[in-house]
Amino acid sequence: MEETLHLNGKRGKSFTLNQDIIICRSWMTITQDPIVGNLQSSNNFWDRVLDNYMKIGNDQSVRSRNSLQSRWGIILRSCNKFHGYLTQVENRKQSGMTQVDLVLQAKLLYVELENKKFAFEHCWEILQESIKWQDSTLQKKKSSSMNATSDFKHPSCPSEILEKPISLDSNNDVNESNSERPIGRKAEKESRKKSKVVDTSNSRLCDLMSEFNKQTVETQQRRALAEERKLKVLEEANDRERKKTEIELKIMMDKYEREQQEKDDKIMIMDTSNMDSVTKAYYEHRKAQILSKLTTPTNIESDSYAPLPPSPTQNWF
Repeated sequence: MEETLHLNGKRGKSFTLNQDIIICRSWMTITQDPIVGNLQSSNNFWDRVLDNYMKIGNDQSVRSRNSLQSRWGIILRSCNKFHGYLTQVENRKQSGMTQVDLVLQAKLLYVELENKKFAFEHCWEILQESIKWQDSTLQKKKSSSMNATSDFKHPSCPSEILEKPISLDSNNDVNESNSERPIGRKAEKESRKKSKVVDTSNSRLCDLMSEFNKQTVETQQRRALAEERKLKVLEEANDRERKKTEIELKIMMDKYEREQQEKDDKIMIMDTSNMDSVTKAYYEHRKAQILSKLTTPTNIESDSYAPLPPSPTQNWF
């Protein structure tokens, strides 16, 4: 983020994204003031912008008129370039392209030609609805003859009455000459050179978009494959857990059956000849139940066994 140079020559604290937005809103507020209109000098105009910025910005840093003008110039130049690239993309009239696609292509073109990302999209979202963009060719032809020429509508005043009016696309004073002059040879060469670079970038932009779409499809496919693998792993984990539970249950059932078999064996070999009639009748009945299980298997859960009676040697009375 850019640092700001104050009047004392020291670097000020960098502007945040929110402060950039407040600068744009302050500029719009003062520009659209119907009372003052264009009867104000450049310094007066930016003093009012600074005053509005400090009122609504809650900026703890010390800001000067020059610092806001400098930051606004950076924002404006970047937004002007982006608008030019967006207009170029829109003029292609590609079928099936949404506004989101057009903005994306303009961003790619900006990176391709400027060797850096478009850093002021947060400002563009605010300014694009209020800015009266002008045809770039006409603007180049008239840039030296029109007072206060800019992509943005802004206040100005006659230079013979007040200070020189504002030129917001360069943040410098406008030319005093009102005569129309043709584009110089050097400027014409630069214009043609830039036009060739833009034309060459068209095919590069198409390649970038094709590569971007390809990468998007590949990313979606990788995500789908990863999701499929995740579901498969979860299914395998559930299957392993189910088998583990079945094994544990089988071990418990086998242990229960062994213990029950040992109890049944003890009852079957028990000598009832010396038992009293009640105890003897109980064990004879239990032996009959055990023999019945051998011929008619029953569900273990439904089996109910009465507790063993006291030892025959225990005194019942």
